Amino acid sequence: MDNLNELLFAFKQHLQAHGRSPATVELYTDQAGCFLKSLSACDIRQITKSHIEAYIAGLYEHRTIEGKPYSTGTLCVKVRAVKRLFEYPGTMICAGG
Repeated sequence: MDNLNELLFAFKQHLQAHGRSPATVELYTDQAGCFLKSLSACDIRQITKSHIEAYIAGLYEHRTIEGKPYSTGTLCVKVRAVKRLFEYPGTMICAGG
């Protein structure tokens, strides 16, 4: 059983239960999944503040094929998805908190 996939599934259900639009649910779930996949940690308890800071720094450094950085709006959505993931009560359960 993959705990991170289970976490993403529960996170998605949480967003749906709180009345988020289908587009928001998919966007946040996808972006939270990208964050989790970018880490070598296979357990939410292994994720530290440093991991999150490094991920965000990487977003600022990222360039498209055309050499353009992410727009401010795109950065905000990606960071907000990670923020919402860690605000989700199930994340604390998975983290042993």
